[in-house]
Amino acid sequence: MSAYLRTRAVVLRHEQPRNADVRILFLSAAHGKVDAVARGLHLQKSKLAASLQPFTVIEASFVQGRQRRIVTGSIPERLQVIIRQDPARAFSAGLIVRLADLMLPIEQPDAATFELTVDALEALDRPKVSPQGLNILPYAYAWKLFSRVGYLPDLATCRVCGQAFATQSLFLDARGGGVIHQTCAANGFIAMPINASIIRALLLLTQAPLAEAVRARMSTSLQDAIMLVTRSLMEERYDVPMHGSFWTTLSFVRQPVHET
Repeated sequence: MSAYLRTRAVVLRHEQPRNADVRILFLSAAHGKVDAVARGLHLQKSKLAASLQPFTVIEASFVQGRQRRIVTGSIPERLQVIIRQDPARAFSAGLIVRLADLMLPIEQPDAATFELTVDALEALDRPKVSPQGLNILPYAYAWKLFSRVGYLPDLATCRVCGQAFATQSLFLDARGGGVIHQTCAANGFIAMPINASIIRALLLLTQAPLAEAVRARMSTSLQDAIMLVTRSLMEERYDVPMHGSFWTTLSFVRQPVHET
C-alpha cells in the first residue's frame, strides 16, 4: 500500500490496549483488511472514539507508521445505532465481523466482499428483522465467504462417485469438501448426516442475495442443522471448535499480541 490511504472501511475489532493507543482491524474497500493504530483513542478528548466502534462504516484515512498504519481521520457513514441498542443484533453483528476477521486475508483487495459485509451489517440495522433473520444472517454470510475464499463444498454431486443426489442418505464430508452418498462411504467413515432440505437451504444461503436469505422461512430444526454444518466446516478449515466461544461471545476486543 502507499504511504497515505483513504478508503471506506468497516471496523472489525479492537485489541485490548496497553495505553491510550488502540490497535484496530478494519475491512476496507480498497485494500482488504488493514491493521492500524488509533493514537489516543482512550483519551476523553479523542475525536475518533465515536466513529471507531465495531460495526461502524466509515471513511477512513491512514498514514504508514514504522510497524503498521496509523489512523489519521474517520468520518462516520453509518453508526449502526439500532444494532448497538439490541443485544441480539449486536451478537449477530459480532459474529459477522469475527467471520470476516478470521476468513479474509490481510491487505488483499476485494471490493465485492467489502460490500457484502456492509450489506450484512445494514440488514441487521434495519428496524424490522425477524428473530430467524438475526440467527441465520451470519451463517448466510459465512457461506458466501466460503464461496469467495475457495472453501465452498460441492453440494450438487457426490464427492466420491460424481453422481447427482437422489433419495439416498447423505453425509457431509467436511475434510473432503463435499457431500457423499451413504453407499459411497467407506467402512469406518465418520461424517455428518445431511439431507436434501439442508442442501437446498445451503444453496439458497450461498446463491441468493442476503436480504432474500434472511426472509426465507425455515423451521427451527433446519436452522439448527445449517448452523451445525457451518460450524463443522469452520472447525475443519479454520480450527474453530464447533461449540467454542467463537460462536457465543459478545466481545469484539482481543488480547494484545506481543511483537517479536
